[in-house]
Amino acid sequence: MNIANIYRSKGFLIFLIIVLIVVFAIFMMLLFKQGYIGGSQSLSNDDEVKISSVVKKSLSDTFTESELKLTNFKGDRNFAIALLYSTNEDVDPGFVLMKNNGGSWELVYGPVTDPDPEALKQLGAPQTLIDQIDEVFVPPGTPQ
Repeated sequence: MNIANIYRSKGFLIFLIIVLIVVFAIFMMLLFKQGYIGGSQSLSNDDEVKISSVVKKSLSDTFTESELKLTNFKGDRNFAIALLYSTNEDVDPGFVLMKNNGGSWELVYGPVTDPDPEALKQLGAPQTLIDQIDEVFVPPGTPQ
């Protein structure tokens, strides 16, 4: 059997197809992990509670915990965005970006009243999450 015949054999074609499928699967997993495909999944209730706690603690010098509410959560296992508002009607709602560092959520951006997509991108937030800012930044009681 010479080299030319190896490339024409059914076994080689099957091997080549399997290699291509494996490479494609690895590529898709990397894209999903980076947030380029699959979109932002809903966060678990546990994550929402942890995020609320972190945000409220970081603003405890300005607000009491009962004054602050978080809603409209979007995110995945690495990043989350949410709307922060106060029961004090004189305070405008704000937008926050959270990052998950080894199971601990950390406030990395906000609260701000005018979220900047470029700043979020620089902080590593996936584009699929940035694209959902308008869905998150809807104050309670606002008609949708």
